[in-house]
Amino acid sequence: MSPSEVKRYLQTRGIAPLSDLVNRFGCDAEAMRGVLEFWERKGRVKRLETRVGCASGCSGCPGGTCSTPALSAVYQWVESAGEHPRRVISIAS
Repeated sequence: MSPSEVKRYLQTRGIAPLSDLVNRFGCDAEAMRGVLEFWERKGRVKRLETRVGCASGCSGCPGGTCSTPALSAVYQWVESAGEHPRRVISIAS
């Protein structure tokens, strides 16, 4: 799993919970957090506030709820000025 692979995945999806990213790339949560923090420092990824059982509609967790609190964080790819978002997903508050 490279930062570029995570970038492409998030650009395509728009948002994804940590649990989805961990499962998709077959890595542990700490390794994925390291990649996400790299993109956060560059201003390209934003961590969205969630709650256990968030039902945010991202479809990343079974049954629409985040079942593991440590993996329930949801991340969004942030397009820079001049780029057009590939997909827009609304998140219920």
